[in-house]
Amino acid sequence: MYSVIDQPKRTELHLDSITQLVTRFYFDVRADPLLGPAFETVLGSRWASHLPRRFAFWSTVMLGSRSFSGDVFAKHMVVPGVTARHFERWLQLWALHTQTLFDDPQARHLQKAASDITRNLYRGHSRNAAGFDVIALETRHVGR
Repeated sequence: MYSVIDQPKRTELHLDSITQLVTRFYFDVRADPLLGPAFETVLGSRWASHLPRRFAFWSTVMLGSRSFSGDVFAKHMVVPGVTARHFERWLQLWALHTQTLFDDPQARHLQKAASDITRNLYRGHSRNAAGFDVIALETRHVGR
């Protein structure tokens, strides 16, 4: 796991802090035994070249930069073998990283945005949102 020991928590969201978060988060996603293979199936050797798109996406979501264009929903719907456990694990890692890097208000803000996005992706994969609230609730207290 990416080490963030002894680093002060950030109080502001800006491109640099989002870049740091996304870089560290996806480093751990790639190494995760559940998530890594799912992402590897789609990205293969393109992890490094895809990272700037993730920066642009999260900058657009959190800062309103409008630097991202694309159809996130359609891209994620073609990932084979995705289950509720994938969504749960993704949210757990996101919560861990946001809580480690940011103060509580910013971490919660980032987690809410991720939860909203993930809910829509979960609905698309499962054709049902019924289980998502349980997943979100279970990941809410990770690392606290």
